[in-house]
Amino acid sequence: MTILFFNSAVTRDDLGARQFDRANADKLRVLFEGAPGFEPTPLVKLERLAARFGLGEIWAKDERQRWGLGSFKSLGGAYAVVSLAAEALGVSPADIFAGRAPKASEMTVATATAGNHGRAVAFGAKLAGARAVIFVYGDVPKVQIAAIAVLGAEIVIVAGDYEAACRAAEAACEKHGWILVSDVASDGYTEIPQRIMRGYAVLAAEAMDGLREMPTHLFLQAGVGGMAAPVAATFVNSCTPPPIVTVVEAATVPCLMESARRNAFTRTESSGPTNLSRLDCPTPSSTTWPILRALASAFVGVENETAAEAAAMLVGEGLATTPTGAAGLAGLLALSRETGAFDQLGLGPQSRVLIVITEQAVAG
Repeated sequence: MTILFFNSAVTRDDLGARQFDRANADKLRVLFEGAPGFEPTPLVKLERLAARFGLGEIWAKDERQRWGLGSFKSLGGAYAVVSLAAEALGVSPADIFAGRAPKASEMTVATATAGNHGRAVAFGAKLAGARAVIFVYGDVPKVQIAAIAVLGAEIVIVAGDYEAACRAAEAACEKHGWILVSDVASDGYTEIPQRIMRGYAVLAAEAMDGLREMPTHLFLQAGVGGMAAPVAATFVNSCTPPPIVTVVEAATVPCLMESARRNAFTRTESSGPTNLSRLDCPTPSSTTWPILRALASAFVGVENETAAEAAAMLVGEGLATTPTGAAGLAGLLALSRETGAFDQLGLGPQSRVLIVITEQAVAG
């Protein structure tokens, strides 16, 4: 069943959100442009789907081939590793992206992953000449593990779930003195996740460049909130009027919704399996939920059937992705079936909606 929370506490302003704006995102774009294979990802206008929902426009930011790595995650993970290596070597990140720097052969980075983030960290380590150790668990598709390994990373398979892999990565970093490159902020661990989030803001800046008129509404999928928070903040801080933001989560584990509802960091135990596999996160990032509580007018938890239906809709548009990748559209679809929801968010024929297709279709 779809779950829905309209956020009466929305202010569209938050101290943590103010670091994310177009100017800062454009600075990172200049760094990335020196790296082999970096190009802006496309915007796709979904005219048939806009007509189906009775909306003026729907645009999709298509992150499926970002940097040839299959998802938006490369923006954050690669930047974090390269910037850390640059500090260790005393060079500019631009030198590493352009291949002009010595190798950071003494540095080891590690992380846990459901697939995409680990691939991004491994890619950043390859660019920097550093060692990467990536912790995965049983549900991570073999094709994702292989894609990480081909970048030269060492793979450690952990029994259990994503959180078990996180604990294993943290323990190994503490034992061996490695650098943990996690996208989940927590008490005492915020600086590296902030770097990752700054990388994600680049996709928002690219979208602004490609749109003739700024969106009136954003539908952003979220697990711990690492992409949704900086993308929402970049648009809200750069557009007048700011867009109305909806955060989309798995209905089985809506940790950001519950954190916003209670105005407190809230761990949400999963109520069952979800096909939104990259959003299956019980614990929000400590730095993202306050931003999203301030910026998001609505939170929607989508069920498996709706997520699968949204993915099929995008396949029909020639945009094959996973239910996770289609989650923004799934949130829009879910709201279209809730009486009065479109009216409450001001969705109608004059609306311009932006979604993000976050990843390519993944085989099992």
